[in-house]
Amino acid sequence: RLKLLKGNWTNERLTLERNIKSRYPETIAYCEKKVINIRKDLELLKKTEGRDFSIVIDGKGYDERVKAGEQLLLLAKLHELEVGREPLPIGEFRGFRLYLIMNAFKQLELVVKGENTYDTPLGDSALGGITRLENVIEKIPAVLINTEQKLSDTKTQLEEAKKEVQKPFEYEQRLNEYSARQAEINTKLEFKELQNQEEVIFDET
Repeated sequence: RLKLLKGNWTNERLTLERNIKSRYPETIAYCEKKVINIRKDLELLKKTEGRDFSIVIDGKGYDERVKAGEQLLLLAKLHELEVGREPLPIGEFRGFRLYLIMNAFKQLELVVKGENTYDTPLGDSALGGITRLENVIEKIPAVLINTEQKLSDTKTQLEEAKKEVQKPFEYEQRLNEYSARQAEINTKLEFKELQNQEEVIFDET
């Protein structure tokens, strides 16, 4: 049982070491870069904050949500997007570039690109598509909060992993004692078995 525990402990140490060396640092670097980019996007949003609705689709400006949504749906039908194709550039909204893409589940997505990338299902409703677009833009502050939280959590996990990987196996001394005792018993059993074999040979002779 102690050997099994030691085996599990060893596997956990290997996992911790991999996380310390690559997983956690990579996640931290990714989140730090994402936080910087999202903050830039928030600065971009401030430039159009409070303005009336306005969007550019396929080179034409729209100030009515329903008409803009109808044009989005029309573009999606005209281009017959397929899974794996490059995103289709379709316009601009509040300083962000807009694209259409067919995701792996064969659903149309509206992709919003600033310094960071955001996406939302387009749906089948003209007004619904525009509403989703506005919602994904308005949720950028929440994306920042979530990313900052993930960054903080990962840093904490890294520090905890560094402490944990230094801890010795709790039952190391007991395992060594039992292993030595087991080796001693095995040696005696082997010696007794040899004696029995010699007696059998002697009797047969």
